[in-house]
Amino acid sequence: MPAQRLVLCGFTWPSSSPVVVPTVNSYAPTSGVRLSSRAADYSSLQQGPDGFLYATTFTPSVQRVDPLSCTPLVTLLPRGAGGLDYFNELAFDRGGDLFVAGSTAAGVRQVVRFDVSTGAPVRTVYWSSSGYEIKCLLACPDGSLVVIVQRDYTNHWAARIDPDTGQVLTTYTLGTSNSYVADAALHPDGSLLVAFEQIHGVRRYSYSSGAYLNTLVSPPIFLQHMAIGPDGNLVLAVEYRGGPRDVTGVREFDLRTGRHLSDLIPSSEFDGLRGMVFTQPAGIEVFGSSTTAAQPPPFLTANGPPTVGNAAFTVQSLNSPLQGIGQFVVGLQRSNVPLNVLGVDVWLDQSAPNVGIPISSNFFGLASASLAVPADPLLTGFRLYGQFIWLGTTTNTATMGVRIQVQP
Repeated sequence: MPAQRLVLCGFTWPSSSPVVVPTVNSYAPTSGVRLSSRAADYSSLQQGPDGFLYATTFTPSVQRVDPLSCTPLVTLLPRGAGGLDYFNELAFDRGGDLFVAGSTAAGVRQVVRFDVSTGAPVRTVYWSSSGYEIKCLLACPDGSLVVIVQRDYTNHWAARIDPDTGQVLTTYTLGTSNSYVADAALHPDGSLLVAFEQIHGVRRYSYSSGAYLNTLVSPPIFLQHMAIGPDGNLVLAVEYRGGPRDVTGVREFDLRTGRHLSDLIPSSEFDGLRGMVFTQPAGIEVFGSSTTAAQPPPFLTANGPPTVGNAAFTVQSLNSPLQGIGQFVVGLQRSNVPLNVLGVDVWLDQSAPNVGIPISSNFFGLASASLAVPADPLLTGFRLYGQFIWLGTTTNTATMGVRIQVQP
């Protein structure tokens, strides 16, 4: 089983069919080899901290989905849940609650918080008037929620809200016009990436203030979706126009320079893409943000799920300081607010016991921490938290944090 998968949902147009077919495909995340394909009416995708995929559907509903087969397991939210008549965007906060953007029968756009274990609504945390679309929903490293709203190609802005109270903390415009927002994602350093359908490419902002930082990928390309890949590169779903019909492919770009690296998925795969997500292995959840003076920042992943008896389990850091010496620090509790130590953000709770494992990175910036899981079924559900930290001669570097939960 691959450590990660790239899952795409949208519409395909089989040569044997006169109409498009709603489809979900999964791929090997670095080679683009298709691993599975099935019919499914998913309209957006998000992976939860429990390892399952969650999908909005055209039915409408929110489904809990098997991350390997992409088959629906249970309807978590039926139509009408939380007063929503339609569901379009999903996000999870650091406590594991599910936030759903959608619209009521009267056309009011809302973000509603749900208990992901029961599907019970907790509270409405944001709403906007009819005619304004909630385009993107992101949980940020400080626990706040960023909601990107647009009315048309000249009016779009972001609101950063407290997910517990619904209080609006800051609002800011994205400083662009003549292009719709296509998607948004968090950079590994915690900044906000916004992809515009055309004209403006991919722009980087401070998620807290909205200050424009730089443009990563310049137009002209027609963008649909965006994600950070397992090797820390920027992955974009790009629409190709001008043929007998518009088609979508997936391209990979260097996160630091914006240089096009490869075409990951051929443009013949999808006629229209609705959702894109890279899955982490079951039992792995990355949180927080990296601290570094270099670009691109280090990025965390794992070589597979931490299952009972997995003696080969490792946590990996890409884009680490080249041939660096440091530690993989593990502890029993995470911190929701990082403690800045020697210039880096530490995401482990310093009031709980922590242990450092010496590590080194190779010439390519890859570092691995081996964490063999004993073959003891009683360990199922046990959690550890970890983070790579390097001390340099002039600056120090740290990754975001990772939660590791032992799987059966």
